[in-house]
Amino acid sequence: MCAVSPDISNSGVEAASVDYVSATLFSENDLYTIGTGSDRYYTTGQKLTVISGRILRFEDAFQVQWAKWLAKKATEHAERKDNREAATEAAQARDKLPVQMRAAFSVGQNMFTPAELHTPDLQVEDRPYAAWLYLSVALQARSVSNGPRAWLSVWGADAGVIGPAALGKEVQDFVHDHISKSRRALGWSHQLRNEPGLNLFQQSKVRWFYGERNQLGFDVISHAGFSVGNVATYLNAGGALRFGYGLPDDFGTDVIRSGADTSQAGGKPAPWGVHAFGGFDLRAVGRDISLDGNTFTASHHVAREVFVGDFQFGLTFNYGRAKICLSQVRRTPEFKRQGHAQAYGSLTFTFPISSR
Repeated sequence: MCAVSPDISNSGVEAASVDYVSATLFSENDLYTIGTGSDRYYTTGQKLTVISGRILRFEDAFQVQWAKWLAKKATEHAERKDNREAATEAAQARDKLPVQMRAAFSVGQNMFTPAELHTPDLQVEDRPYAAWLYLSVALQARSVSNGPRAWLSVWGADAGVIGPAALGKEVQDFVHDHISKSRRALGWSHQLRNEPGLNLFQQSKVRWFYGERNQLGFDVISHAGFSVGNVATYLNAGGALRFGYGLPDDFGTDVIRSGADTSQAGGKPAPWGVHAFGGFDLRAVGRDISLDGNTFTASHHVAREVFVGDFQFGLTFNYGRAKICLSQVRRTPEFKRQGHAQAYGSLTFTFPISSR
């Protein structure tokens, strides 16, 4: 949850003019952990996200609809007080709602294994072997203002496949053979069966910034959202605190989760910056195919925990609009027979591709 701060030295018009394309590379692995590296449970995730430049037609439609709604509410409120002059002033003040709208496109793969990799036998009480390969598209709307408060809303869908077609065995074998030089996992014959997957998701974030640009400051970022689909169904909420020098004007870099990682820096960037952060995410899980097993066919499955929490901390270094985030994540048990919490590390690199 590497986050960012608004450029309070600039006007809303200047901030709104920011327009560029960015890319973010995510790499998560349980072997990245400090002192407790292991190859089990959520063992690795890779993702590439590209965020477009501004989509002006969506922005115009969004601003018109919200301006009408806000003006109507302000007018109704004023009329109840028989104060039409105040209503007119309120409507004019809300005539323009500064907003930026962008599209985000992602491709990713998540991989899950049991704790014991070196037996070909089915481990009935341990997590199933599974891989999820997917494409994602999302539309994001973010506020543009020179005040301390800002918001981001993301709506989108993940579509892909789980099972042998997701190439989990092939990717893990390649990594073990050519990169880590470790023994192959022997139980992939028991992985979940092929099944198409579709998730619809929404995530919202609100950020409060305290401080001055290019100086020490801190911000607080809250988030909440949901996912609905045969791969993952849950409600989630959480928050993060960042403290450091030259905080960027974004909403942080989260773990790989639907909609959580869709963020782009706005305003005039600080020349450089560094900050520490800590955050959490709590989920009420209604379905997790990697634990519940296939939807339409019989497969290996385990008893899922309903409530799961992630606790994340790390460091972010930013230079202009580029940044690198290094973090550690502790995840509470996800299934009943899981003996202890999961630990994994995350490396995220964000950089601009082009500007216009």
